Amino acid sequence: MYRQLIALLFLAVAEASAAQLGPAADDQVHHVIVILDRSRSISGDKEAGHTPEARKTALQALLEVDLPDLCFLEGGVVPGRALLDSDRGDFLSVVSFGLDSIGPDFERFIQTEEFGLNYGLRYERGFDQRVFQELWGEIEGNYWQPEGQGFLGKYYSAVSFALPMSLYDLREPTPLVNRTFLVLVSDGKYNGFGDPVGEIEELRKVRVAGIPEAMSRYEAILTSYYWRKLPAEAEREGVKVTLFEVSPLARYFTVESLLEFDRVASLLRARREYRTALPLRLKPNPTFRIQRLEATLLSDSGQALARQVFTPLGSDTVVSLFIDRDQGRHAVTLSLRAWVHMGDSAYGAHVLHPFGSELQGRAGLNRRLPVVVDSPPKILYVFPLTDWMYDLVFFTESETVAVWTWRILSSLMLLFGFLLLIRRLSEIRDPRRLKLVSPP
Repeated sequence: MYRQLIALLFLAVAEASAAQLGPAADDQVHHVIVILDRSRSISGDKEAGHTPEARKTALQALLEVDLPDLCFLEGGVVPGRALLDSDRGDFLSVVSFGLDSIGPDFERFIQTEEFGLNYGLRYERGFDQRVFQELWGEIEGNYWQPEGQGFLGKYYSAVSFALPMSLYDLREPTPLVNRTFLVLVSDGKYNGFGDPVGEIEELRKVRVAGIPEAMSRYEAILTSYYWRKLPAEAEREGVKVTLFEVSPLARYFTVESLLEFDRVASLLRARREYRTALPLRLKPNPTFRIQRLEATLLSDSGQALARQVFTPLGSDTVVSLFIDRDQGRHAVTLSLRAWVHMGDSAYGAHVLHPFGSELQGRAGLNRRLPVVVDSPPKILYVFPLTDWMYDLVFFTESETVAVWTWRILSSLMLLFGFLLLIRRLSEIRDPRRLKLVSPP
């Protein structure tokens, strides 16, 4: 089972390594997670010819030069924007990973703050482009501390688990984001055979605690999210900066799984305008929740005539959009767009975005409903209630009241005419009511 999961993961990464990112919307919030390898092999690799001093210089350059270029260069990874932008509300997290030589435990595998150091960040928004230089400054003062006391004091890396376990460590309660990127800084040294199964076998030999729980969390992440390696990386002295994006597996998600609504939207007439009346009924769902719903009435040319936004959506809601009568003749489509929070127990920070990638359910988050203008009600089952007749009933906005007003008036007029006719006929038939005219 584990090997099948690993095969699927690496197949997905290989297929997507050269893939372009999906369409981006300006309001998509990014979460960038920088993951630092703290294993002792980072401090130097004699077999590969990487001295400790060369490694230190390389790691400093990666953090102070390469990482800022990757994160803050506009259009470098995501078209039209930087990968990380505090002005857009993006979040930055910095975590590290590694297992101790004494009493190793997966519960302490991911760290954001340890030994009194300040290098860890969790969903930080108040950052600027100096954040990684400051990060290096925090690390450098503890870089060459004795083993077990400094930044590189971890004995085992267990690098196969670094990405999934970082997500799990940053699970709910969390701020909500639309896209998650992971930046791995590591020399890629495995404790086993280059996959989680091999590493687990080696870690069992040294009695690492928490292995069953770690494998369970690992599976939960891998079965709920899609991983892809992006073509943006840097390498110095055998230490690499590698970029990944992780996306919820929600390609076949549809808004109908959370919401009931008619497949046709009715356009009802009101005084000097038209309005929609589309009831929306929420369905209970333990994982997904509609965070935002946008309803837009569109003309035949695609122009937005009216818009209504629900944040959040109530259990029983009615889409009520008002447009002028002239515009009502051109309204042909009601667009529904949903932003849906995927509150899974593995990570739980993602909001599926209607302008996101197909993998995140973009198709199922957008719906176009045809608009049908209701036929005007009939007066006495024959004559339609025209606009001028509706406007004459000045004391109400209700079309129903207006048509009943005209029905009553029409009935009274018909009754009055009928009584006049009866009277006239009675006058003709009653000779006593006829006037005698003398002959000439």
